[in-house]
Amino acid sequence: MSQARAGQASTDRGLVAAWRSALADAGRAGLTGLTGIVRDRAATARLPWSVWADGFYAHARPAGATLPGQGWKIHVSARPENASDTLSRCADVLIRHGTPFKFAEDLAVAYALVSARYERTGAAKFLVAYPDGPDCCAILLGELALATAGLPAARVTGDRRYRADAPVYYRFGAIAGLATLTADGQISHPLQAPDGSLVPDDRLTFRPPPWAPPLPGIALPGIAGSPRTSGSAAQSALIGQYRLTTALRLSARGGVFLTVGGRDGAPAVIKQARAHTGVGLDGRDARDQLRHEGAALQALAGTGLVPPVRELIETADSSFLVLGRVPGDTLRRWLRDRWRPPGAPAHLVHHVALALATGLAAIHEVGWVLGDLSPSNCLVTEEGATAAGPAVRFVDLEAAAPAGDLRPAGHTPGYGAPEQAGHGLTPRPAATSGDLYALGGIFCFLVSAADPAGPTAPLPVPPAVVSADADARVRAVWHAGLALLDSDPAARPASKAVASELAGLRQAKSRPRPALTGPPPTGAELMADLAASGARYLLATMRDREAGTLWPVPGWLPRYDPASFDHGAAGPLLVLAGAARQGLIPVTPVLDGAGWLAMHAARSAAILPGLHSGRSGALWALAEATDLGKAHRGRELLEAVTRLGQALPATGPPGLANGLAGAGLAALRLWQLTGARLFKARALDLASQLAAALTSDHDLLACTGQAVFLAAAGILLGEQSWRLVARRLVLDCAEATEALLDRVPSLPVESALTALSAERGVAGALRCGQVARSAGAVWPAELTARAAALFTGYACAAPPGFACGIAGWLDGLLSAADPAQSHHDSVVREAADRLAAELGARRAPDLGLVPDDSGHGWCADFAHGVAGVSYVAARFAYGGPPLWDLAPPPRDPAC
Repeated sequence: MSQARAGQASTDRGLVAAWRSALADAGRAGLTGLTGIVRDRAATARLPWSVWADGFYAHARPAGATLPGQGWKIHVSARPENASDTLSRCADVLIRHGTPFKFAEDLAVAYALVSARYERTGAAKFLVAYPDGPDCCAILLGELALATAGLPAARVTGDRRYRADAPVYYRFGAIAGLATLTADGQISHPLQAPDGSLVPDDRLTFRPPPWAPPLPGIALPGIAGSPRTSGSAAQSALIGQYRLTTALRLSARGGVFLTVGGRDGAPAVIKQARAHTGVGLDGRDARDQLRHEGAALQALAGTGLVPPVRELIETADSSFLVLGRVPGDTLRRWLRDRWRPPGAPAHLVHHVALALATGLAAIHEVGWVLGDLSPSNCLVTEEGATAAGPAVRFVDLEAAAPAGDLRPAGHTPGYGAPEQAGHGLTPRPAATSGDLYALGGIFCFLVSAADPAGPTAPLPVPPAVVSADADARVRAVWHAGLALLDSDPAARPASKAVASELAGLRQAKSRPRPALTGPPPTGAELMADLAASGARYLLATMRDREAGTLWPVPGWLPRYDPASFDHGAAGPLLVLAGAARQGLIPVTPVLDGAGWLAMHAARSAAILPGLHSGRSGALWALAEATDLGKAHRGRELLEAVTRLGQALPATGPPGLANGLAGAGLAALRLWQLTGARLFKARALDLASQLAAALTSDHDLLACTGQAVFLAAAGILLGEQSWRLVARRLVLDCAEATEALLDRVPSLPVESALTALSAERGVAGALRCGQVARSAGAVWPAELTARAAALFTGYACAAPPGFACGIAGWLDGLLSAADPAQSHHDSVVREAADRLAAELGARRAPDLGLVPDDSGHGWCADFAHGVAGVSYVAARFAYGGPPLWDLAPPPRDPAC
């Protein structure tokens, strides 16, 4: 299986695990396997077949068969209830023709594939067959359609259906083709045109390229001159009397659309539920769930707190719930557009919190539970507003149910109560206590603009806006939120009591969650503990050499180069090398990981030059492991690093993360490690190339990266002119950073966090503080002080990770701080201490780890997970140079 396909399977393993647990709870764990069906049929085939499973898909291939890089492929969909029957019928056809195919490994995968949470481009693809050319494809389409006629199944988005009465689809696309990388290292599998050019493989639209071979007897758009068709609903489509105008949301389940038309011509919202998607163990699918939502909305219509139901439209393929449109924004967007340090306007925070508590009390008083409450399914609207502020409405009531009735499983991460955790997909009785916990999370979000991390983490860290001298209205909302987040359901105050307390500005009492035991550590001790916990986690979750990724990949991240620094193995490995050097962990596992990294880096066909998303980051991590392993496997690693370094790209963009500045620093590091003049020559060439090609329109981070490299090259290679260029670049960076800092206070919080980030903004530019000193320039200390103030102001709303959050900010401050500027340095040090305390306060009590940027889990990822936080924590606790720092040159360079 290709890297991208393996990555897609990895993305949804958590969903599959939940379904396996649900099937086990239902007593069906022993009845879910599907591979035996294919093995039995393959055993009687004329040619020997191999059948193996990867934990998601099972693969069946006749002896000697290979998969093409691209071509026509066939997808067969199935409902979980008829999965065995569908597979039996298809396997008979495919094995007889000797056609390789893959299929859902078990019923848990079959359920996951039609889940509303499954990624659209892979949804409903229960079986995938790889015909040997267009003639074979046309024959198989006919035979598979005949074999599966009449079997109900979900549609496959982006494919063309062969026949209306059979779940058989086809498209032209990449199969086992060359993997390429985007600029940030994401894995892509494009199509390759006859002239060798690469074309994106759009899996959401049926659009075969003009050069795709025709299928005998089948007219194709783009080939036979027919109009092209889209896998998603056309924007001009009619549903009943309603014309769709805008797609608000698209998923495997269907879509949510704005419309015009109907009997009164008023704007409406249409929610679509496709047939046979979202199937549960009871056989009910997304259409049943949509009908349930319509019934819930009608039952609650008298409260005036939900959108009005206009009608339910049924078609053969989908159900459509038509709702009156409520003008406004989701609470998430409304708050984040208004939040600025130290918080949103106090009167608005208090008014919306009071409206939410009062509204929820009204819902509970009529005997209903919302079930899934979060900032994304509350609307803030001027419809029904008062002089005090806007009104609120509750939307997306798929999980709503009368109190005590079984409700659909699931909740928004961070807003699910502790008693809801661990039940996976098993329906639970609807209880008001879950709504109350979610309301507490929303209150804390209103104050801090940050989602709570969930019941396994400490209570949210109080932002500056709830200090002792803060507005009483905001303090009342915050303390009410903490009381509602109590881990004991019985201790949470009723929504009516919360509304009363808010109206009277009385602060609710809350009990703290268990914290880490022992006396409170100092800042350095706290960060040392966080660094050690991170290293232990990375060590414990490292996989063996046979795995496709050295660490498990979370489903919320796209697929990246598994050898890269930010999102692959190189970043965590560098952190482990540092921990081993400090004696926190043994050396051997680090060397094992380095062996994996060297092996996978050598296999990669697509290579980017930079340090964060390219090959240079992997080489840097391997260089650190080689230094560490001199007494063990140093020669073996040294040879691997030398081979890989010789293939380092010499062309690309100018920056550090994905470009030539990163490749130049890696070349210098490899020269230090090996003494080989070829790496010195590569660094000389890249420095000359970058110094000669500077323009005035380069972006901030490209400018920073070039400054870092040219300053280092000027010092290590003795070229004064490059140091002068680096000084000029430092001034350019300072000017751009000042302009960005001026803009931040006027930006919505999401944009402000991006502007401040290490990945795209101010924190990354602060590297120039270190560069300035080495290049003999002056970095304006007031810029670092201004950045420090903004970092502390936005800290409560920021994720913890290195690329986009607090860890990257802290690293930037550590790099820019100048001991010679005593006043500014004290300001920066105080800000660094506050950021370190913020990270420490977010640790989960049981693991001592800060959740990753998803807020409800842990992953090894350097950019967004444990590795980046652990690296910065170690640097804070023990000191040391910044990333990509270079030691003096080798004394006796080899020829």
